[in-house]
Amino acid sequence: MRLKLIKKNKIYYCNECKKITANINEIFFVEQSRFRGFCCEECITKFYSPMISYLKKEEESIRKELSVNESFNFDQKTYEKIIEKGIRNPQEVWIDGEDLSEEFFCLISQDDKHNIFVIILTLFFENTPSLVLFETITNDQKIVEHYRQGKKIDITNEKNISTSNLIDVDIDEKWNESSQDNQKNSQKENNFNIPPEVVRILESKKSQLLSNLLKDRSATDISIDQFPHYDYCLHETIENPDEVYRLLDSGKDILLTYIKVFSKENISFYYLVICLQHSNDSNSNEENYLIPIISFPTVDGELYRKYKKGEKIEGTPIS
Repeated sequence: MRLKLIKKNKIYYCNECKKITANINEIFFVEQSRFRGFCCEECITKFYSPMISYLKKEEESIRKELSVNESFNFDQKTYEKIIEKGIRNPQEVWIDGEDLSEEFFCLISQDDKHNIFVIILTLFFENTPSLVLFETITNDQKIVEHYRQGKKIDITNEKNISTSNLIDVDIDEKWNESSQDNQKNSQKENNFNIPPEVVRILESKKSQLLSNLLKDRSATDISIDQFPHYDYCLHETIENPDEVYRLLDSGKDILLTYIKVFSKENISFYYLVICLQHSNDSNSNEENYLIPIISFPTVDGELYRKYKKGEKIEGTPIS
């Protein structure tokens, strides 16, 4: 049996509601250090609301501990202008949160006109503030000093911090290739056009398989936002698998599950690739094509065993 591999399209999903899409242009990013995407502003707000609440409570606790009780009588319009200026023209920028693998920036500036300091905690995307998590004003030096944590960034030559694109950020070029472009490139490289009906089957199976994965995976397993760092395992898993299982699914389609064990930083993990086997009988030369649907790493032995379904056609069980 002759098998040819067709590259899989990328899958994107909302980190909050888990909505799945193959179109990167439907996903918004607000962090430049983590691979998190969202389908809408509402989901962004829901996802980060615990952090926003925590930062507000932290401020209240700090003020109580330092016995700082301040009151400012700015109207809403004046206050918004003060905050906007603080975002556009910070005098200090600090990066913090690395111990928790959560990166956020603290912008500090002094407003001489109103005799106050402006403190803003925000996420950055493409070196631009994308989502403000917390903001406060004060004229107490002890409060300001508390927020001078982490690493101070030299902004002497950095004058491009702005509020343009808050929430509605541009997508990084490296993720700007649409699913349709990926599909065309795969077809060109393999000299094979995927029929529209097969594309629909792929999207349906992709959605179901990813839904099952999100439901079955352990909270202590490899974080989903780290999956792209394991893409290098895909071809090696298909070329030299430890195990391969063939399954006739409910749609009477043949799925092949390729499994291989890798090691990273002295920690072993499984890598699984689930493919659709599709036959192309054009020109009377029938060839079987492998089209990867989803692929993922896991350190969870129970999850690995859930995918050992169907007829084992290659390899010995992994202990």
